[in-house]
Amino acid sequence: VLGHAVTLYAAALFFASGAYRTVIRGLFLTFDALPPGADFAPFGGVRHLVSVAGEALVGAILLTFPFLVLLFFIDLTSALLARAVPQLNLFVHGLPLKLLAGNFLLVPFAGVLAFAFFRIADRFVEEMLVLTRLAGG
Repeated sequence: VLGHAVTLYAAALFFASGAYRTVIRGLFLTFDALPPGADFAPFGGVRHLVSVAGEALVGAILLTFPFLVLLFFIDLTSALLARAVPQLNLFVHGLPLKLLAGNFLLVPFAGVLAFAFFRIADRFVEEMLVLTRLAGG
């Protein structure tokens, strides 16, 4: 359920930020960089592709870092409370608490995430064009 909600949120953010236009523009620009029927050397940009994948991983971690910290503190607090007062049985209520806290954190960060999402889509198009030029020779 949570994965489906996150997917719907990401899709809504993708279309609300206008990033879909950037991706479609980038798709059409790849035909200029690598025309149909041109020679294709798929291993020309492997080093560049690996560096882009590393940057994407770092970017994903930076985007999710506030949520990771929040979830860590919720787990830590519920573990300490469950140890101090075992009658509360807090681990049963842990998932709804995490969902509620994550949604409350998502509201103030929605604008920042939309801006970051649009920048990521724009960077994706630039890197896609670089890779097509490297693959084209």
